Amino acid sequence: MVRELGNPIINTSAKLEQDEAISDPIEIAKKLKQIDMVIDGGSLASEQSSVISLIDDVPQILRAGKGDVAQFL
Repeated sequence: MVRELGNPIINTSAKLEQDEAISDPIEIAKKLKQIDMVIDGGSLASEQSSVISLIDDVPQILRAGKGDVAQFL
């Protein structure tokens, strides 16, 4: 998807290296100047989502968080 769009995609929060995840859209816009647009839908709960890589034939769970990842195992 990223290759097709030609741009990186950032989800509902952002994490800067070792910092806490940022979920406040105003704070994201201030700290990440390279982002072209932030859609302000309000701040989100602090529970992190699951991240699953679908790059290879076998899905790889990069971060288990909110949501059931069992279907990808």
